[in-house]
Amino acid sequence: MGAGKTVFTTGIGQGWGAKTPVTSPTYNLIHEHRRDKDGLRLYHLDCYRLNGTMDAESIGLDDILDNKKAIIVFEWPERILDVIPRRHLWLELRVMEEHRRNFVFEGKGQRYQDLIKHFRESTFGV
Repeated sequence: MGAGKTVFTTGIGQGWGAKTPVTSPTYNLIHEHRRDKDGLRLYHLDCYRLNGTMDAESIGLDDILDNKKAIIVFEWPERILDVIPRRHLWLELRVMEEHRRNFVFEGKGQRYQDLIKHFRESTFGV
């Protein structure tokens, strides 16, 4: 807790063009955001209070995952690993110091491996 997951997701929402501010879904479990230019959705889920597959299904996660054009950000995905799509971008935030974080990206599937490669090249020139 306190690693900066929601702060990071807020930046994703702003860069993506969410119409509404991205805030923590801790007590709601799911926040849905849209953007004006195309009506696409960003789902922000906090899975901390979920205890596996049955809980994930009870909140309608199947319907969210069926939306192939949506962006889905999971906080605490390890609580529902068996329902996370096989191909995904995994990001781990590690607290190094009070105001310093380490980001670890892992792409599962070619699309996400390519995204990481592009990010690395455009950011670090490597």
